[in-house]
Amino acid sequence: MDHVPDYSRFFTVDELLNHSRTVAFNHTDLVHYQNIGTSRNGEAISMLSIGNGTKSLLLYACPHPNEPIGSLLIDYLLSVLFDYSELLVTYTWHLIPCIDPDGTRLNEGWFSGPFTIRNYARYFYRPRTEEQVEWTFPITYKNYSWTTPSNETQALMYAIRLVQPDFLYGLHNSGFGGMYYYISQPLVDIFPELEQLPSTLGLYLAKGEAEAPWVTQYAPAIFSPLSLVGAYDYYEKYTTTDPVTMIVLLYIQNTVQGKDVKTIYDSLMDHVPDYSRFFTVDELLNHSRTVAFNHSDLVHYQNIGTSRNGEAISMLSIGNGTKSLLLYACPHPNEPIGSLLIDYLLSVLFDYSELLVTYTWHLIPCIDPDGTRLNEGWFSGPFTIRNYARYFYRPRTEEQVEWTFPITYKNYSWTAPSNETQALMYAIRLVQPDFLYGLHNSGFGGMYYYISQPLVDIFPELEQLPSTLGLYLAKGEAEAPWVTQYAPAIFSPLSLVGAYDYYEKYTTTDPVTMMYGGGTTVWIIIPILYYTNAWESQKMPIVSNSVFDINGYYYNTSKVLDNNSQLNETAYNIYGSDMRLPLGFVVVFGFTLAGFSAAIVHTILYHGKSCVEQFRISLEDQKNDVHAQLMSHYAEVPEFWYYILFVVSLILGTINGYHNELLSGHVLLITMILNIMFVVPFGFIMATTGFQI
Repeated sequence: MDHVPDYSRFFTVDELLNHSRTVAFNHTDLVHYQNIGTSRNGEAISMLSIGNGTKSLLLYACPHPNEPIGSLLIDYLLSVLFDYSELLVTYTWHLIPCIDPDGTRLNEGWFSGPFTIRNYARYFYRPRTEEQVEWTFPITYKNYSWTTPSNETQALMYAIRLVQPDFLYGLHNSGFGGMYYYISQPLVDIFPELEQLPSTLGLYLAKGEAEAPWVTQYAPAIFSPLSLVGAYDYYEKYTTTDPVTMIVLLYIQNTVQGKDVKTIYDSLMDHVPDYSRFFTVDELLNHSRTVAFNHSDLVHYQNIGTSRNGEAISMLSIGNGTKSLLLYACPHPNEPIGSLLIDYLLSVLFDYSELLVTYTWHLIPCIDPDGTRLNEGWFSGPFTIRNYARYFYRPRTEEQVEWTFPITYKNYSWTAPSNETQALMYAIRLVQPDFLYGLHNSGFGGMYYYISQPLVDIFPELEQLPSTLGLYLAKGEAEAPWVTQYAPAIFSPLSLVGAYDYYEKYTTTDPVTMMYGGGTTVWIIIPILYYTNAWESQKMPIVSNSVFDINGYYYNTSKVLDNNSQLNETAYNIYGSDMRLPLGFVVVFGFTLAGFSAAIVHTILYHGKSCVEQFRISLEDQKNDVHAQLMSHYAEVPEFWYYILFVVSLILGTINGYHNELLSGHVLLITMILNIMFVVPFGFIMATTGFQI
């Protein structure tokens, strides 16, 4: 184990055979090299017999040609066996480097990488079930009979008859999901060792169900082998269909899945439109209704709820497969890319009957139509930060789809899901999805993932995916300190349970207060002011972030701005200069501004002396500071570099400001002064409470 090479790729069939012949030539006294059969395409299948022990071992690689890891084991054994004479005296090693050379050659396109799902699918090949090495042994059992073994199976049968192995092992590997075992006898004594083995290799034990219901599970991830005898007995006992028919269907199903995985993926990826804009809510819904009308035999269209403004939220259910997928777009209405995916799926799913037979697709084109409509101003471009900010809208946290599910945990309780959340809850209860995915997108900074389970086997693929798309992996910290990081840019989901436990452990403040502040303001102060009609507040909604006119109607800001978003004073005087904010917004705004002053006062009163003392110590004894000690190992950057950079940036920013219609130059100086004023107070509060103002 200590000398296993760090293989960076898989070997081609020619490389495996060349190595085998070289070993046989260099060790003619110990190695017997022979051909045991030919492949479907007439290629010789070879076997090397090494040693003269009393125990006979037969190992064969690539029984599934898309699983080449076993060929690396045989390559390694051919390199090291001759260094261990005791292994050659005790055992006779019969090694078949590649039992299916034809199929393996068809996979060689991905053997040198990149090791991504896309590249794997592009070159993937796996024979039909009735052509696979281990599935075409002759068998006659009750009414079932199979008498046409494949060429590769005949070669393996000949090898088995020839060497009469005490131990026979087909070298497979799992693509995803962890390690599991098929073992011919329930050797209970070795089960604990088998269960512990994956962890010693940095892998996981696949504790899921067996691949077939007729397989016996001896222990977690340890099963009896798949067999046609077991399949026949199972179908005979638990179904009313002729077992022979069921086994034939089993062959057909496996053939379709293996053959089509590559072609479906390639075809879907090759036909993604070059979208130049995002679709409006009306366009998404119109397309959905059109698809439902044109494919009424395959599509069930239904409303699952209504938005805050009373707009219907629809879902399309397509196909009749056993696996249920639920995808919903625009959970954050300023993130519309997911709606393009659903639009694309609605256009192409019907061209792939195998996808409709295997899965049932439940698609929600827009889970938050109200919020999405407020973003439509930037959906057609120009795609600039300025235009995005001008039309940007995102609901408050307590109105967002994924943040208002009901929850009761310890002392915390939330029982008021938003309309959109209620619609999603109904959809989840209705379809009981095997796979649930909220379609988000990141505005800046690269890709990162939230995943409900630590599926370690797919982490390397997730890390490599952005580069295949010309994007970057966001390797920064998680969005919240209570989130678990599984790998770079791969995290456990954000959760209120995690937030509560974090605040309970690391702060002295009641977690309920940290998570659900503002109760007095929301339930006492605002209602009293509203129902006493303070500032004529009853003309407007009690809570809204919109602007209203003096009569309580929405204030159309576009009527008083020119094309450059500058105030048109003439239009402003005509349309009306009296703008009003709803009471809830005014009160919250007021408390926020008061919070700035309170932060400064709080820091001076409670931390003023320690601030002054620490500042004095840092000036007098910089080298004993723990951070200074850590940084002392690195070469220092001259301080004047920072001064020059600051001055140059200040000059350029000021010049740019004076030429900017929306942000004059002096605002930059004011902003810098304000940041300097608040960095220490806000830093103290964040450090001691974990709460960001």
